Amino acid sequence: MRDASRHWSSRLPFYYGWLIVGVSFITMAISVSARTAFSLLLPPLIDEFGWDRGLVAGAFSFGFLVSAVLSPLAGRIMDRQGPRAVIGSGVCLMAAGLLAAPAIAVPWQLYATLGMLVGAGANLMSFTAQSLYLPNWFVRCRGLAISLAFSGVGAGAILLLPWLQAVINRDGWRSACWAMGLLVLLVIGPLALLVRRRPEDLGLLPDGAPHRPAASGTPRPSNIVDPAWVSVEWTLARAMRTGRFWWIALGYCCALFAWYAVQVHQTRYLTEVGFSPAVAAWALGLVASVVHGSAVWTHVAQPAFGVMRRGHTSDIRARACGSAHQRRWPPRSPDAHLFAIGARHR
Repeated sequence: MRDASRHWSSRLPFYYGWLIVGVSFITMAISVSARTAFSLLLPPLIDEFGWDRGLVAGAFSFGFLVSAVLSPLAGRIMDRQGPRAVIGSGVCLMAAGLLAAPAIAVPWQLYATLGMLVGAGANLMSFTAQSLYLPNWFVRCRGLAISLAFSGVGAGAILLLPWLQAVINRDGWRSACWAMGLLVLLVIGPLALLVRRRPEDLGLLPDGAPHRPAASGTPRPSNIVDPAWVSVEWTLARAMRTGRFWWIALGYCCALFAWYAVQVHQTRYLTEVGFSPAVAAWALGLVASVVHGSAVWTHVAQPAFGVMRRGHTSDIRARACGSAHQRRWPPRSPDAHLFAIGARHR
């Protein structure tokens, strides 16, 4: 572990992990909103080029297909190079896609820019990437920290999507792509330089603890649901031979299909039934903010209802899929190969 006094983080009046949470909040707000903004770009693209609605929406689906293929590679890069390399790559890909999008003239260019590049970039900056390093920074406050970071998606949606629609109304969809591309490049790019994989890299301890807790003779209550399951040394191949892995995969597939299949067409539908584009943009932002902003309120409400004790996984979606709680980080269960939010027990 490095000497903390040698890094400027030691002079902060608060724990550096909360700065990491703030960076993650802003990164999630911008990157996920940039991908969600495809719903706002769909109507002007159809109107200008006269393409079939299914053809244009297919670029959005193609981006998710690329993301699915890219996810295992993102995990390997995170293990070897750390989060700055992964998030930085996402910034370059998404910014390139958005800044090149105004030159779209034929469908394959739409699929290459707003589909492949933006989709891949969002994957490297949003849920999967953030989940691979954020839990390292907290133990006692892990649930709150991750919930706050992920609530950036809701804040970004309600703030950025109406603004982006105003740019589309005033200057056209090409200017909106330029504006969003520059926002990704000039805001997330510099912030990514502040990210570290774990507090030990800066000579710190999780939660900002002054020292590691001493071993106690009294055994702590165990939060592990299935000790035999957790004790297995999991590999991807072994995980794929279990039913839990595929049930979790099916759960995410069905949930995200239902969510994004509606979202991508939502703006076009609302304008067709008589709502203004501005109102449609606010509706898109409001839905996203309610869904993702509920993460913080879920964390706050859980102790009152006895749903989750301290140290349990913070992501209610992972819990709904029956994910087993882990003793160490990085997690070694098959759940982690799908969505890496675990809980460290010490």
